[in-house]
Amino acid sequence: MKNKVYAVIANLLVIFACITFSACTTTPEQSPEDRELERSVERAISGGPGLSTAGISVTVLNGVAILKGSVATGIDKVLTEKVVRDVEGVAEVRNYIFVD
Repeated sequence: MKNKVYAVIANLLVIFACITFSACTTTPEQSPEDRELERSVERAISGGPGLSTAGISVTVLNGVAILKGSVATGIDKVLTEKVVRDVEGVAEVRNYIFVD
């Protein structure tokens, strides 16, 4: 009887551990090239016509620019994406900016 209780407890612990650790995700490491490209993208946005990085977060991973945050108008969203696409070295843009 004791062995069955221990077996059930052990199984529950294994299931709990699997559930807990399956929820953990790892973020890929950002290369020095991606960090430099990220800075270039931020400079390009800041230098764009009436654009600002104030409400925008920029991340670059493997040449893919990921934009998050909010802007005032749909035009700002489109212009920001265009400016980022024109940055040398950007392979793809994922635009998750929303209009506030």
